[in-house]
Amino acid sequence: MGWEFPPAFTGGLGVACYHIVKTLSTQANIHLIVPFAGAESNLENVGVVGLNELEQEFAGEPLGEEFKNFLLSRVPVELSAYPSFLLGKGGQRGMEDVKHFSTWTDVSDYFRTHNLYGWDILQRTQMFAKISMRIASRRKFDFIYAHDWPTFQAALELKHDTHKPLVLHIHSLETDRAGEKTRNEIYDIAKMAMQEADKVIAVSDYTKQQIISHYGIEKSKIEVAYNGAEVA
Repeated sequence: MGWEFPPAFTGGLGVACYHIVKTLSTQANIHLIVPFAGAESNLENVGVVGLNELEQEFAGEPLGEEFKNFLLSRVPVELSAYPSFLLGKGGQRGMEDVKHFSTWTDVSDYFRTHNLYGWDILQRTQMFAKISMRIASRRKFDFIYAHDWPTFQAALELKHDTHKPLVLHIHSLETDRAGEKTRNEIYDIAKMAMQEADKVIAVSDYTKQQIISHYGIEKSKIEVAYNGAEVA
């Protein structure tokens, strides 16, 4: 499960996820679920499902009732460490909207954007989790591998449902983005997922120590895998 993946990415998360998937695909068949997929997402031995293409995945099937009305709450500015240009103009507190969907195409349209960190990011990740469960129920797999906090709710629900091992890849932490004393919903999502994961991969020893210090995760559960570089 990835949140950023070519052609939709804003930084290093998408690049790292792409090359990890590309390398692992030489040793295993991978089912990859991402919010947005395109021609640039295609890799050998990788079955990519983008939530912007759900009318293909669920062709001829009615939209489930759980997807038809979705409450969207604007992310408070103090909750998000992401720059305002990523959140868009909706970062005002106390504002809500209900999104109505009638078909899978409507849901796909909601995910047909390269801006993965809009003001409705928390609700977007919740919808990602619900849809991912439905997609995964159609596939056979041995374990769950999730990249960064937006995918962790989906990965955790899938682990609870299937009892498959869960591996989390931590590319960054909310305590790095917003300060060491930060304790918000994003922090809670990451902490709960790491507590229940079977293995946690950190991108550096520094990140590992932050996970131990600020999230209380057992060090024996954490492995360090540094980002690499592809030699031309």
